[in-house]
Amino acid sequence: MNSHVQFRRCHDFVDGVLIEYYVDLKEIEKYFEERTRNIKSKKNIILNKSNHNCWYCGQSLENIARDIEHQTPKCKGGTNDISNLVYSCKNCNSEKYNRNIEEYRKWKLGKDINFNGIFYGESL
Repeated sequence: MNSHVQFRRCHDFVDGVLIEYYVDLKEIEKYFEERTRNIKSKKNIILNKSNHNCWYCGQSLENIARDIEHQTPKCKGGTNDISNLVYSCKNCNSEKYNRNIEEYRKWKLGKDINFNGIFYGESL
C-alpha cells in the first residue's frame, strides 16, 4: 500500500524574514472539517436560544433571511462569545444598527407604539 502524503508549500513573513514551510493537506482538511462542525454547532445553539425566532421581535426565522447579531456591538466592546450573540430578522438587525440592547430598547420605545419594552428573547 502506498501511503503517499501530500504537502502544501506555504510561506509567511516573520519579522521581515520570509519563512517557507510545508503543511500536510490531510491536517488542513481535518482542521476545516472540525471548524465547520464547531461553527454549525455554535449557530444551532444561538438559534435555539430564541426557539428559532428573532430574539428581538419574535418573528419565526424558519424561512426568512436572518443574521447573527451582537447584543453588545463589537464596536462597543462586545465579543463573539455565544452569550453575546443572538439571531435576528433582517429588519430588527437593521433597526438596531450599532446600538447596544438598552439603546435599542429606548429607540424602539420612541418609535413603535406596540413595543412594551421587553424583547422576545428576554421573555423566554
